[in-house]
Amino acid sequence: MKSRFELPKEVEVLLEDRGKNFFQIDDIEFEKAQNDLMNIRGDQSLPPEITVCIVAFNEENNLYATVKSIVKQEINARVEVILVDNNSTDNTALIAKSCGIKVLSERNPGVAYARQKGLESAKGKLYVSVDADTLYPSTWLQELVSPILLDVNVSVTYSLHSLIDENQNYSKLLHVYQYAKLLLVYLRSFKRGQLNCGGASMAFRTQDALILGGYKTSLKRGSDGYIALRLSPLGSVCMVQTKSAFVYTSNRRMLQDGSVLNAFLIRLKYSLKHMLSFLSYQKVPTS
Repeated sequence: MKSRFELPKEVEVLLEDRGKNFFQIDDIEFEKAQNDLMNIRGDQSLPPEITVCIVAFNEENNLYATVKSIVKQEINARVEVILVDNNSTDNTALIAKSCGIKVLSERNPGVAYARQKGLESAKGKLYVSVDADTLYPSTWLQELVSPILLDVNVSVTYSLHSLIDENQNYSKLLHVYQYAKLLLVYLRSFKRGQLNCGGASMAFRTQDALILGGYKTSLKRGSDGYIALRLSPLGSVCMVQTKSAFVYTSNRRMLQDGSVLNAFLIRLKYSLKHMLSFLSYQKVPTS
């Protein structure tokens, strides 16, 4: 039986481009990315309908594959793609520019500052947050934004993720770990969906977020969930469960915990500690 977390073929192909630095990408590849970017942007005389914002810090070796996946989205909307470079010292910005992407610079260190910069610069009515080390199937963007476009009572959407094993060791234990984590995600989704929101795949209305002041830049972690919580009085925080909306992201953070088992035990301990809180609604902050 196939695992829910198996990488689809189009994502497997993109793995070949992960690890490429600027000098390993030729002009033909850059030109292809530029053309694909123009295709999803559509009529330049009209404003974009969706802004996809990538934030990056020293992601030269991952960025090209990510960009390649984003510009291949199958969606009937005008999409602008921007990148906020958060003090990279490598060729992250150069790769983005060579792919035709508008690059903004944010000198204040921290992902919340970078996401806020992107939000303030967004021209699309919908703002979509992505990460520079994540791969996106061609069906992802349409699936992610559809609930917001179809229902005014939805304020935020997010989708699920599968892990790309940096060691290329897709053990059964890794799949078990992801299923266990998915159970936690479902549990939190009933009353605290904002805790599931991550910058790798979430969407909301740009103007709604700007009126509230956007991201809380003083937060070092949790700024994505915080903005989702603040938007929740305007509508529900919707989990897009379909496999076609999955994103595929690095397991670098998990590897920092050592083994898969150790990472699981750390998260199990946290979940048990906070289990009761997941069964109640979180107070919405006013600022």
